Amino acid sequence: MDDSRITNSLHAYFLRPGRPGESINYSVTRVRDGRSFSTRSVTAHQGARELMTFQASFTEARPLQEVVSKSPPPSPDPESLLPLHQRHRDPSVPPDGINWPTRTRWRTASRPLDVRYIDDGDDPALRRFWFRAEALRSTASQNLHRAIVAFASDRSLLPVIANTRGDLRRSGEQKVASVDHALWFHQDVRIGEWLLYVQDSPHSTAHGLGTARGLIYSASGDLVATVTQQGFRQ
Repeated sequence: MDDSRITNSLHAYFLRPGRPGESINYSVTRVRDGRSFSTRSVTAHQGARELMTFQASFTEARPLQEVVSKSPPPSPDPESLLPLHQRHRDPSVPPDGINWPTRTRWRTASRPLDVRYIDDGDDPALRRFWFRAEALRSTASQNLHRAIVAFASDRSLLPVIANTRGDLRRSGEQKVASVDHALWFHQDVRIGEWLLYVQDSPHSTAHGLGTARGLIYSASGDLVATVTQQGFRQ
């Protein structure tokens, strides 16, 4: 897809786990190019194994008019919060459900995001954190910014299901898997600037299936994306 149209939404289904160290091949099918929207279907394979399938829609950029959207909850400045490598060394800080090692230099991590969790709040079922990635050059396309936000949108959605069930401390020990993931963009994003991710889980079951949802805001309080994910915990 060229830059004349920007990513509008993504809907992904995760079918099988991948094997680390093996290459993944992506196959793209042109489904439709209409006057307002274009649709592409993508499958990911390792050999004969299909790992994932998703559809993406693209649309022309339009000026925003008379926007009505949900406002973000009051949140502290991200620069006042602990980065992950300091947070995970502080035993007094509440758990965040993440069990992989963190690095002092987040830019060199396998998931190169600067993440700042927010621990206070009136609703214990609501999870909030700020995130950003390395700033892109000024010529980078909006689709590239949106691709990195799509990558980051998976962050902490399964732990928020455990958090709602009061089981966040064990979240890092459980076997988890994403079933499907959906993302809608509402306006342009800049990944090098702070973004606020507000998450909750409206439904989950005792046998492990749960739904998480998230709203992503710019630092100025504009709603830039909406996310939902269904996951399984065991």
